[in-house]
Amino acid sequence: MSRSLASDLASIFVLEINTGLQSCFRCIRQINYELTVATKPDAESLFFWTHTLLMHSAQISSIFWPTESKYEKRGAELRLLIDEDSANVLKNRSIRNDIVHKDERLHKWYEKSEYGNVADKNIGPRAGLSAFTGFDMIEYFITDETVFLFRGREYDLQKLAYALDKINRALNLPKTK
Repeated sequence: MSRSLASDLASIFVLEINTGLQSCFRCIRQINYELTVATKPDAESLFFWTHTLLMHSAQISSIFWPTESKYEKRGAELRLLIDEDSANVLKNRSIRNDIVHKDERLHKWYEKSEYGNVADKNIGPRAGLSAFTGFDMIEYFITDETVFLFRGREYDLQKLAYALDKINRALNLPKTK
């Protein structure tokens, strides 16, 4: 391999990115269905598709922003193919770390829990959060804003969808139905 990313290796990564993007778009369609078409959003389905979206977007993130320094050059060269600012949401490692290392986050919560009461995988408007005073919220989906909360950290899924779409357009990839 030359000093720059070999074109065949770059093509392999673009294929991986495309596979991840198509999976993300499927998740986004399902989340939108739950929030707009379904009579009442199904919490189990909503969290399944949200977690799946976050896992696939984390894989895309790790291609563009690898954690190991020996792969940083590869990430930088691949980022030249896209508008780096468009993927700023993906650059934030906290979302991928929260999902990938959920076990560690839960263990830390257990050790420092203020209340010892868990509220998990609830959905509703932001105003609904006030009903959980005295509880440690693990996950909450703010349905009227399409925001996923994990241990108090907010992840705007609309911004994530926008960043994924911009990558898709920058790479001139087809978008499946």
